[in-house]
Amino acid sequence: LVREYLAKADALARTAADLRVQAAELARVRAAETAQRDRDAREKLLASSTRGGPESTSRREMLDQAALLDKNRDILGSLKRITQMVGQELERMTVAEQVLADDAATIQSTFEEHEAYRGAAQKSAGALRDFEDQERGDRLVVIACFSVFLSVVLWIIYKRTIGWII
Repeated sequence: LVREYLAKADALARTAADLRVQAAELARVRAAETAQRDRDAREKLLASSTRGGPESTSRREMLDQAALLDKNRDILGSLKRITQMVGQELERMTVAEQVLADDAATIQSTFEEHEAYRGAAQKSAGALRDFEDQERGDRLVVIACFSVFLSVVLWIIYKRTIGWII
């Protein structure tokens, strides 16, 4: 049963492929017929003035020149638009380059400022360490002086209270 369905699906796929090929061929034939019909209409229009005489030849040349002139105008317009777009892009790139140069200068000056602050901070850290060392020494001196003061006070108290008896 499955094989039967697979065979039918294959047959349908082949039929669809054949129909696609036929549709493409019909489209190509229709395009060729349309192009031929347009050529015939143009020839009929060009030949309608004097049926192949010198006037129709000059008319044909005039129409060809007019068509060529129209194409040239279109090309010139395209070139002008392209030139304008390139000019705008060039301006945009110049502005972008200037912005990048300004940003680079700002980053450089910020880096230099940071280095100056770093140097000042290192000097300040050194000064703080010196002050801490000095404070530690001063604290030891105060403690030593207070110890001497207390010992003198205690000696005086001892001499006045217990020492005079002995």
